[in-house]
Amino acid sequence: MNRNTMIAIAAVVLIAFAGIGVWFLVQSPESRPSTTEITVATYPNQLPALIYVARDRGFFAAKGLNVTIRYYDTGAASVDAMLAKEADVGLASEYVFARNVMNGRNITALGSVAKTRDICLIGRTDRGIRAPADLAGKKIGLPTRTATEYYLSRYLQLNGIPSEDVTVVNVPTAQISDALANGTVDGVVIVQPVAGAVMSRLGTNAIMWPAQGGQSYFWILTGREEWAKGHTDEITRFLEALVPAENYLATDPQGAKSGVARELGYDDAYIEQVWSESQFSLSLDQSFITAMEDEARWMIANNMTDAESIPDFTQYISTESLERVKPGSVYFIVGRGRP
Repeated sequence: MNRNTMIAIAAVVLIAFAGIGVWFLVQSPESRPSTTEITVATYPNQLPALIYVARDRGFFAAKGLNVTIRYYDTGAASVDAMLAKEADVGLASEYVFARNVMNGRNITALGSVAKTRDICLIGRTDRGIRAPADLAGKKIGLPTRTATEYYLSRYLQLNGIPSEDVTVVNVPTAQISDALANGTVDGVVIVQPVAGAVMSRLGTNAIMWPAQGGQSYFWILTGREEWAKGHTDEITRFLEALVPAENYLATDPQGAKSGVARELGYDDAYIEQVWSESQFSLSLDQSFITAMEDEARWMIANNMTDAESIPDFTQYISTESLERVKPGSVYFIVGRGRP
């Protein structure tokens, strides 16, 4: 190697090291943005699977996010926590979201992460409940302000039972099993995993039916309207992390199931059961709007809201970040503005 070649190589090396030095200066702790903290409130079941996977596989961390998950008794309680600023994002059914919109709450939908048919109606056979018609004259416990109250009413209607023939008792989720076991109520309407635990406890003294009649409910990401407007970058990065999580569920479903089972303490047989009842996808579609409109009609008819008309739900949905990170995932008819 001649002297001129050595000089040329040395120059290249010096330039490279200078570039590295500049990079380190730019990326120094003083100049790098700190990790963004985001708190998520949710009911502990399989429906936030995309969030569990994004956290455990490092997809949130790769987007500069440190996501903390807090568990609440119901989806309604999770959204209440978000609205009270205990969390940034609250997850709940579209029924809970629609009810908050109808009641004038400061709320925005950011996307759906799952839909499922895991609401069950369980009755005590020793109270004479062996067929749906036997529910007439009985006391049915459920956590009010959740989708369970809507689906009980719908179930009764589909089976020709007047709603006034059933007494609805507000029972917190944590007390559902005890209330049915000790006879405070004759039946309950509840979601998984509580439904499975109730059936295990009562054994042959209980009968269970799917309560949704083939209609799925959605598990929705919600935020406060002013928070969502001021944190579009964080929301975009949050949703970006859910895209590879969704891909992971599709390519390695067993790995995803195992991770969710560890998070929630499910055994293998149970995770297979609840997984088969759910679909996991980051999206927003017209069926989401249609479901809320049906629920809004029911709320108005049953005097569960002061609202007198169905709002334009599309005006309470923030689609910008979702459309950016997953083009084609938003498809519904956009309305003309808030009422």
